[in-house]
Amino acid sequence: MVKVSLRLPRETDRVEALALRRISRPQLEPWEPSPPAGQDVYDDAWFDRLLASSNTPSRVRWLVCRTEDQRIVASVGIDQIFRGPFNNGIMGWWCGTPFTGKGYMTAGVVAAIDLGLRMEPLGLSLHRLEANIRPENAASLAVARKAGMRYEGFSPKYLQIAGRYCDHCRFAIVREDWEFMNLRPVSGT
Repeated sequence: MVKVSLRLPRETDRVEALALRRISRPQLEPWEPSPPAGQDVYDDAWFDRLLASSNTPSRVRWLVCRTEDQRIVASVGIDQIFRGPFNNGIMGWWCGTPFTGKGYMTAGVVAAIDLGLRMEPLGLSLHRLEANIRPENAASLAVARKAGMRYEGFSPKYLQIAGRYCDHCRFAIVREDWEFMNLRPVSGT
């Protein structure tokens, strides 16, 4: 199994992260949500937004780094964090083209699920995480399944991709299922 670590992005990651995004653009564009008008998700302003929004009460975004050399291979995040009775977040991820099909993305998603569901002080103490994936995106569907997420249903015209609303499959995992799968509580101890 490949080994990865998650960490928040920092300014010194700018060149490497942007280079990875740019060479991966043809692979990523068919699956990523349409950015707001006038925004490019492959330029310096994208990285500025990533830095500013990588660790807020409603969003956490990590870089997935290969353990052996700390090279950035992917990114995973939890967005739209809602506290209170819902206590839920929505996951999203992307893998750089040179690193696809090698297990890095699955390892990164598993680590993010663990941090998302783990109780404070080590984790976010969420109860539920979900991911919404286009049915044509076989690679991301496989990542969700391998990471232990359960298929919950089909959402027609769920999210705008490349200027049109696209259907998505909804996957989720709750803390109790994660604890059972890992045969241990995801407490802070």
